[in-house]
Amino acid sequence: MRKVCAKLVPKVLTDDQKARRKACTDALKATPENDYRAAFDAWKTRWNRCVDAGGMYFESF
Repeated sequence: MRKVCAKLVPKVLTDDQKARRKACTDALKATPENDYRAAFDAWKTRWNRCVDAGGMYFESF
């Protein structure tokens, strides 16, 4: 299988792309670690519920 993804990413970024990358990076760095931890813990809880349900669909969690 050929690596196609690398060809889709431009090697030279435009100024607009650089600005967007910096804005996203700044926003992520400004997010407190506790928020990431809480989101990850919530994801693990949902993951375990899915495993417990045998991967079946359910409405509420």
